[in-house]
Amino acid sequence: MSTPSPRSTTPPPLAAGWHENVQRVRYSEVDRMGYLWHGHYLALFEEARTDMLRASGYAYRDLE
Repeated sequence: MSTPSPRSTTPPPLAAGWHENVQRVRYSEVDRMGYLWHGHYLALFEEARTDMLRASGYAYRDLE
């Protein structure tokens, strides 16, 4: 009987370094032409970044 190997503390890598995050743009975030207003880009980017961290096995608290 073999002994189990110790658990790795390294989170699993993302598949080929890619992560896809689908977000719905709300009506209040678009301009009169129906495009996302540039002032909301960073909020959406931050949401995607924390989702990527979660999918990688990291917690946001690990960055603090």
